[in-house]
Amino acid sequence: MGVPLVILHLSAAYSCFSAAGIRPSYPGDEAAPTGIQLACTPTIGFSASPCSSPRLLRCAARWGPGGSRRRS
Repeated sequence: MGVPLVILHLSAAYSCFSAAGIRPSYPGDEAAPTGIQLACTPTIGFSASPCSSPRLLRCAARWGPGGSRRRS
């Protein structure tokens, strides 16, 4: 389970890094903010995808409040 999470984190870091590297060419450049938004969109997807995985949710439930106690 750790390897997919590392891959997702690296992908999100690459998206953030590419968004941080986009600079406007001139003061009225409207394409730069659009490029930054497009570069940030995969970051949100990479960050939200583990939350939608039932396998990860079952594993993470053990560390939540009362997760380690046995249920009768």
